[in-house]
Amino acid sequence: MNLFGEKKKWSNVMPGTRKKLTKKVEASAKRWLEAAVDVLTKEGVEKVKVEQLAVKLGGTKGSFYYAYRDRRELLDAILAHFEEENRIRCLEQPPELHGKAMDKLMNLWDSSVDQNFRDYDWAVRKWADTDPKAAEVVARIDRLRQRIITDLFIELGFEDAEASARASVAYIAALGTRAVSKELPPQANRLYWRRKLLAILTDGK
Repeated sequence: MNLFGEKKKWSNVMPGTRKKLTKKVEASAKRWLEAAVDVLTKEGVEKVKVEQLAVKLGGTKGSFYYAYRDRRELLDAILAHFEEENRIRCLEQPPELHGKAMDKLMNLWDSSVDQNFRDYDWAVRKWADTDPKAAEVVARIDRLRQRIITDLFIELGFEDAEASARASVAYIAALGTRAVSKELPPQANRLYWRRKLLAILTDGK
């Protein structure tokens, strides 16, 4: 099983050698994936090309096909990585999901100002405008994030419909800063604005 859950076929290779080759393929796939995520984040999906990545890595196009069947498989790997990173951030960070509901909201809110991940998120969203697979992943992530925020508003004592409405406002506001300006305000400013908005949305609970 490789990094992305796909079984590589080494039917004519001795078991010991097969294991070494599989690990080598996984390591190669990870390098290509990391480079692709970096290019996507900084330059957009249209720049995620095998030739450009090969130059970036100091490798060859041939080595790419050792790790992936084609560019589409690499793009699918990026989407899988993006979705998994989001699930980890939303569901597998116990320190940010402990304490009172208001503390949970604030901690979850504060963690969303990670500039590198916001740039990655924005790049995938722009990609989703033209790619159905990317759009499906973004839709799932949006549902996951909004469900978690809604549950926290319910925990604060709001009825389901009201909690959902307030969660939607909070989430749209969190995404909206980037849509207003390419150059984001300082992180301290964004944190302050978000905390003020949360205070309004939670009625000071």
